Amino acid sequence: MAVITFTSDFGWRDHYVAAVKARVLAFNQNIQIIDITHEIEPHNITQTSYILKNVFRDFPIGTVHLVGVNSWDNRDETKLIALRLEEHYFVGFDNGIFSLISNKKPMVICELNYDRNNMGTFSEKTIMANAAAQLATGASVYDLGKQVINIKQLLLSLAFKSNNEIIGQVVHIDNYGNIISNINTKELDFDISLANTSVVLGRHHIANFSNFSIPSHGDSFAFINNSNYVTVGIKCGNASKLLGVKIGQEMRLLLR
Repeated sequence: MAVITFTSDFGWRDHYVAAVKARVLAFNQNIQIIDITHEIEPHNITQTSYILKNVFRDFPIGTVHLVGVNSWDNRDETKLIALRLEEHYFVGFDNGIFSLISNKKPMVICELNYDRNNMGTFSEKTIMANAAAQLATGASVYDLGKQVINIKQLLLSLAFKSNNEIIGQVVHIDNYGNIISNINTKELDFDISLANTSVVLGRHHIANFSNFSIPSHGDSFAFINNSNYVTVGIKCGNASKLLGVKIGQEMRLLLR
């Protein structure tokens, strides 16, 4: 069965998600559409890239990933593109997202066929949904438009070591309020002992790394999530709200 995933910053209050899905199904009712999330902070490319890069490889090779985030940034200059990357297909705005989800280069990139002067305000529905549906039902990327050489490149803010600490930032807050940083213990080029580290978030100092079973209710603790990122949570509580932390805030990992 043809599979399309859908990621956006639309939220669930309005009709936008349903309208895009309806356009896909109008093209072919046998396409399976899987929502990754529609609760991206509006226009937040960093958060989008964190979510996509940690899930797109879990889908079957050949899956099409439709991404509708940050559609209003430089709208008159931003191209709508389709690309093939790591044997997956992506359709979205050329706003830098696709440069952040993989270290590999796309195998092919095409700018979608559309009238730039008449693209309207909802190109996720009017243009991108059709392109994704065509790819999902066997069309070639080359059938969707003219080939281009490069996609827009962005530099993801990386964690770095300074003296006896690693300095990163919060890139995502999950539905439980867990605070996820860009400090990835698997990607660090040196070994650290979690038993000898602690986390600083603003005025808060989290002195212990643990798992969910050890802390008491209401206790804050740090842990490594299933994608190997340093994360701060509160047992049976919302760490983001209780600690007053937002995406983009600095997180420091102290090495003792």
